[in-house]
Amino acid sequence: MSKVAVITDSSASIPLELKKQYGIETIPLLLHMDDKTYKDRIDIKTPDELFQLMKKLSRFPTTSAPPPGEYAKVYRRLSQKVDSIFTITVSSELSASFKSALQAKEIVKDELPDTNIQVFDSRTTASGMGLTALAVARAAASGQDMEAVVKIAEDIRSKVNNFGIFDSLS
Repeated sequence: MSKVAVITDSSASIPLELKKQYGIETIPLLLHMDDKTYKDRIDIKTPDELFQLMKKLSRFPTTSAPPPGEYAKVYRRLSQKVDSIFTITVSSELSASFKSALQAKEIVKDELPDTNIQVFDSRTTASGMGLTALAVARAAASGQDMEAVVKIAEDIRSKVNNFGIFDSLS
């Protein structure tokens, strides 16, 4: 088998064509708006749709990490196809996604003893994490092993910085 699968979350904003091309699995973040919870990129497909919904809200929306069960489900499915799974998450200082992915690894460790699961804290989000996930997926698709994939991710992480400019804080 000897292939590395790559998992990230929806905040990486990787275009669908590239996810398909490199086999990147995406787990949706949860968006909480008023009294309803949506799965990012599943229930709300585009940023434009999100911004239209936000205009109608009575209070500012929040997000939360995917629960460990979501990661565990994907780990189980991918373990049927690959022997290594690389999960790259939003910075552990910004989200509980890293913790959730680690908990999922613990949940499945006895069930999937032959699957090498690595959970990687991107220490960033959005485009910085997406570009890292893409580079790692390209390396995995070219046949590089987990050790090489981790090294690539660490190298990129040491060079990535994100910043944002907002029209308003609302």
